[in-house]
Amino acid sequence: MGKQPQPLLVGVNKPEGWSRPVRHRAVHVLFDDGGWRVAKVHGWLRDPRRGWLVEIEWPGGGNDWRLYDRRYIHPL
Repeated sequence: MGKQPQPLLVGVNKPEGWSRPVRHRAVHVLFDDGGWRVAKVHGWLRDPRRGWLVEIEWPGGGNDWRLYDRRYIHPL
C-alpha cells in the first residue's frame, strides 16, 4: 500500500499566544498528490519570525498548525 498524500503546507509546533478570529472557515488545501482537499480553519496566529500560522482541522479528524503559504491554501 502506498503512502498517504500529505498537505504541502509546512507543519509547525503549536505556537504560543492567542489565535485571531476566522473569516473563511472552509478552505481548500493542496496535497502532494496534486489534489485539493476541503479542511476547516480554526485560527490564525502571527509569529514574528515565521509569519502567519494557521490551525487546520483535517478531513477525517485531527488538527495541527501549519505555516501559511497562499499557493497551497485558499477559501472555499
